[in-house]
Amino acid sequence: VGFQVEKTGDYDGKIVGYYELFGREFDSQAYLPTLKAKSACPKCGNMAQGGCSHGVKLCKGCVGEYCQTCDQLELDFSVSGIKSSQYGDFAGQNDIAGAKDRFGNALGSQADLGRDGAFHGKKVVILWLCCEHENGQTSCRNVTSALKQKGFVVDFNDERSSAVSSASVLKSKLTDACQFWLIADRDKKLTEEHYRVICDFYRSGRGLYLWADNTPFFKDVNEISSRLFGVTMDGDYYGDQIIGVSAGVGKPGVLRGHLLSTGIQNFYEGITISTVKGNISENGTVKPLTYDSQGGVVSAFVDAGGCRCLIDGGFTRLFHSWDKAGTDRYVKNAAVWLANVERFQHEYR
Repeated sequence: VGFQVEKTGDYDGKIVGYYELFGREFDSQAYLPTLKAKSACPKCGNMAQGGCSHGVKLCKGCVGEYCQTCDQLELDFSVSGIKSSQYGDFAGQNDIAGAKDRFGNALGSQADLGRDGAFHGKKVVILWLCCEHENGQTSCRNVTSALKQKGFVVDFNDERSSAVSSASVLKSKLTDACQFWLIADRDKKLTEEHYRVICDFYRSGRGLYLWADNTPFFKDVNEISSRLFGVTMDGDYYGDQIIGVSAGVGKPGVLRGHLLSTGIQNFYEGITISTVKGNISENGTVKPLTYDSQGGVVSAFVDAGGCRCLIDGGFTRLFHSWDKAGTDRYVKNAAVWLANVERFQHEYR
């Protein structure tokens, strides 16, 4: 493991340059104050970041989390501890100072999670299975325009695409994609081979977005989410409300302080929505991202084992009331987060 440490202040510093930890590559900056001790020093028990918490009898003093007596350095480089150069200056902040739009969210692309153009040429494959082709075309225009700002290229396919009739075609399309978005229909349209291709793609570390909506628009999504995570979508709730930042478990709003909610103070939940059912908890593999206005989990995320997935019960947001609170920014944030730059940083050098 190689580190290059650069001092930035009396009690601050950042690790810069290339390093590798637990088989994961990073080429971005990690600021020491945001890092957590993975474990205490096995010899003296020190976990202090600056100075020694056990006194001179045990230690000669600590620099960062390096114990000078025991010659130990053990840091937990969690996702939240990494500041990727592809991320904007306000990554993870909901309330950003400056001008606001009519919904109270910060104006300007500088308040998005990703920097403009930072994902140049990265491909997002979208498979729109819903039979509502007109809404699919509107969604395609909306999403393509939003993601283009960050540099993404969108490969949009509807139910008439050969990627639906042939799993091998879908596999070929995913070969050079950084993420895959699936929008479900009322009936199953994919095969077992499709499901294997999609699950393998996710397990490779590439992003997966599973979009459902009110009953019964979740059939193929449920086939995949149940295989991967043991959760499904269900319900038919008429939402159509603007929600804020969640105040806690079951409280309407988006998760505070997450990369996905960067720049979002207020958010449109969608018009007709379903919710995630199954083993979902703040400490589990599948974590709540957004609670709808009734307290149901309308969207959830997985960030485990170097893999990322979003599960969402409101795909109507992609075409209905697109210009309402936070939708455009959230879609961009989702694509940036699913690009998983923390794992694939070497692709952005």
